Amino acid sequence: MKIDEIIVEGRNGDVPIYYFAYGMLTDPELMQNIDLVGVGELKNFEFEMYAYANVHATAGATVLGCLWSIDRQVLSQLDRTEGYPSLYDRRTVPVYCNGKRYAAEVYVMTPATREWMQAEEPSKGYIDRIVRGYHNAGIPLAQLEQALRNTHENH
Repeated sequence: MKIDEIIVEGRNGDVPIYYFAYGMLTDPELMQNIDLVGVGELKNFEFEMYAYANVHATAGATVLGCLWSIDRQVLSQLDRTEGYPSLYDRRTVPVYCNGKRYAAEVYVMTPATREWMQAEEPSKGYIDRIVRGYHNAGIPLAQLEQALRNTHENH
């Protein structure tokens, strides 16, 4: 094997990148041609809903979401969509899916964004995208409903 074959082989994405989505990017209409691995569990995080969805480190909590298999090009597009690194930060976290542990990328609001977004409520269209994504993947709506109740109680 020649060195240029190794470089090309690596660029073709032989090693997938895993991405854990819990908000609008669970919607299959937005994630067309992306492979859904399954419903993932992000442990020790809590699902929050402000103007946009967020996960916040909270011991003992678990967030359900979609575990997607992506490549570097899609990750770069997701960085732009999520406003990385100013609105959301990206972290590599353990996500459990189908009895396996995956190292997955997840977006978490920056402290400044989280503080600013707490005063805002999500749009109906945004919530509809999450509901469509959850229904498609088989994620119960309980975490979304609880987060929306918490948002309404704080306004």
